Amino acid sequence: MKNLWKILVLGLVIMVISLGCSQTEDGSIQGLLLDDSSFLLTQASGNLNKGDLINITLTEPADLEPGHSYKIKIGDQVMESYPYQAQGQILEDLGPSKAKISLDKAQAIVDHLGQKASLIDVRTKGEYDSGHLPGAINIALDQLENQIQADKDQVLIVYCQSGRRSKSASQILADLGYKVVLDGGGISSYQGEIEK
Repeated sequence: MKNLWKILVLGLVIMVISLGCSQTEDGSIQGLLLDDSSFLLTQASGNLNKGDLINITLTEPADLEPGHSYKIKIGDQVMESYPYQAQGQILEDLGPSKAKISLDKAQAIVDHLGQKASLIDVRTKGEYDSGHLPGAINIALDQLENQIQADKDQVLIVYCQSGRRSKSASQILADLGYKVVLDGGGISSYQGEIEK
């Protein structure tokens, strides 16, 4: 009887693990298009986690719009590099989308996209001067609408102290026509490098 329980528990554990690691029923992923081929995963799938970056080479031509989320059928092989690399086919345009990300992911996106991404600290100048993320520019929330001077296709990542102002900033930028705006939340929970 003791062995039967061990077998049942082991079977249950294996079932839970396989469910946690499975892709969607049709083997697809969902991702927010950041630029030409870089997607931010908006849903975990298989060994890929929500918030991971993946570069997808399309097997069939598709007219893609930065800032839209897409359902994508990826090939069997995903190269484990940074970011991940795969071939895929667009199954569906899910429309314009917003995403909330961690500041660790924000740094990774800026590192990957370089000049195609900007990190914007929407706190006051005094808060910014007390410590900010490396490479971030400071445009206080109350000045954002008048001072933002970025290309509409550029990936903008906003953050503040706790996440309230970054949420407002995300909406302001979306209303101004910026296509890819990511909410990095608050720096108060960030454990990475800070500049003064």
